[in-house]
Amino acid sequence: MPEIPISLQDALGDRYVLTREVGAGGMATVYLADDLRHGRQVAIKVLRQDVAEAVGSDRFLREIEIAASLTHPHVLPLHDSGEGAGFLYYVMPYIEGETLADRMAREGALPIPEALRLFRQIVDALGAAHERDIVHRDVKPANILLTGGHALVADFGIAKAVSQAAQEHRLTSVGVAMGTPLYMAPEQATANPSTDHRADLFAAGAVAYEMLTGRAPFDADNTRAILTALMTKTPKAPHVLREAVPERASDVVMRCLEKEVANRPQTAADLLERLDDAVTPPGGVLSGPMFRTRKARRTTMAVVAAVVAIGTATAWRWNGVRAEERWAREEALPEVLQLVGENRTAEAARLAFEAEAVIGSIPELEAVWPRMTTPYRITTDPPGADIQYRPYLGDEGWQPLGATPFESERFPVGAYRFRIELNGFETVEKVRSLLPENLLVELGNSGFDYLQDPSYVIDLTLDEERTLPDGMVSVPGGLYATVPLLGFGTIQPHFIPAYFLDRTEVTNEAYAEFVDTGGYEDPALWTTPMEREGVPLSLQDARGLFIDATGRPGPATWS
Repeated sequence: MPEIPISLQDALGDRYVLTREVGAGGMATVYLADDLRHGRQVAIKVLRQDVAEAVGSDRFLREIEIAASLTHPHVLPLHDSGEGAGFLYYVMPYIEGETLADRMAREGALPIPEALRLFRQIVDALGAAHERDIVHRDVKPANILLTGGHALVADFGIAKAVSQAAQEHRLTSVGVAMGTPLYMAPEQATANPSTDHRADLFAAGAVAYEMLTGRAPFDADNTRAILTALMTKTPKAPHVLREAVPERASDVVMRCLEKEVANRPQTAADLLERLDDAVTPPGGVLSGPMFRTRKARRTTMAVVAAVVAIGTATAWRWNGVRAEERWAREEALPEVLQLVGENRTAEAARLAFEAEAVIGSIPELEAVWPRMTTPYRITTDPPGADIQYRPYLGDEGWQPLGATPFESERFPVGAYRFRIELNGFETVEKVRSLLPENLLVELGNSGFDYLQDPSYVIDLTLDEERTLPDGMVSVPGGLYATVPLLGFGTIQPHFIPAYFLDRTEVTNEAYAEFVDTGGYEDPALWTTPMEREGVPLSLQDARGLFIDATGRPGPATWS
């Protein structure tokens, strides 16, 4: 087993501990590591030294930041990135599974329904990237992970940085820098500067071709022969090489492999529509839930729910346990991934919890849990307070959550109201908008642990009954951060001592009434000493400095 470079471990500091090398290629080496901050295993991809020098840290980190913004159920997310001691690296979830390349090397062509399903997932992921002007440039089986029957496309954004460096520094030894010849579009092979997202669709078609036939469309003995075939030959259609492949699906794949860019599907959405049409049997009923278009999924959701309910009730008479398991895998899991793709993460999390309650841990969800849940805690002094919660929007009633101290590693993201009650103490209500775990990691990388911010988590010292000023609530002191934006510099938190705040907002109307009834004239309301630039002021002098255009104290013209 290759040894782990000591200098690399030193560069990672105390955030990650490398355990072993799990893979290496022409561009980078991948290590399995322990993420000490979050108590999980991750994969860390480290660029080769010559590649890192050519790419440069600024360009690398810029492209990583763009790729990290991409969120999709079939895109492998990026947790972190960095540089140190000459190393450039990025951190991804460690996925139990294998690459599509490994699978095809072992088994050859895949079952046709699975190949078409994975093809659709790959194109769907590419479409999400293209909508954000992110082009992959190196779509190939080795960059597609398989877990639980689902595809995850990896290495978004990385190929662009390496490709640019390869052209600038003539890194001809780095084969992946310009793409992988077996799956490369003709315009990419000729370094055409107008190469765009349609090169990704070509590569996806080449991957689909190999999944269906067991061989790449332009396979040959060496790189020169591959490129010659790419530029001059047309491969046999998949249904010719494998009769069981539906001819319409075969035609879609061949359309992706057109040498002229204008003759290919022009967008991922166009390709998905062609693929859905190709796998629709006579009568218009699609061949499975994974091939249902987004529009169809939305418009038939209520009908599907009713059918599932009726079907499950019937199946229960035969075998209730198996019916629930089928529901979890065949209905709930695809819906969870769809909801995450639509950014309906709170709904996705609730459904995922229900599914795991039936069949236990679901490996396919490991990559998306950080996008639909978050670690969260609520503590009180004294402990033992009852906690209730409900969504901030909607008319759902209060639901019991437990007692303090409460801590969850997976709390559904979203906006909530929390009510905290303990006999003999003031009832507290808080509103919180909970961020997904992957965003909390990004904020942590900006220099501030949001889980220590009292405006985010709830850590309270409860006030005894009848000890607060009338109409006021207490706000705990602590380190408060300004609202952070990704891409900005280090956050500078500020310590704010505990203070009282009006329980309800003071309206303009109420303030005008206060002024009209002589509120500024009543010495009983102004007992705190006043000063200006260190010079003590009487109430009359202070009031004289606070005159608006009406000649009265304060902005009395508010309405």
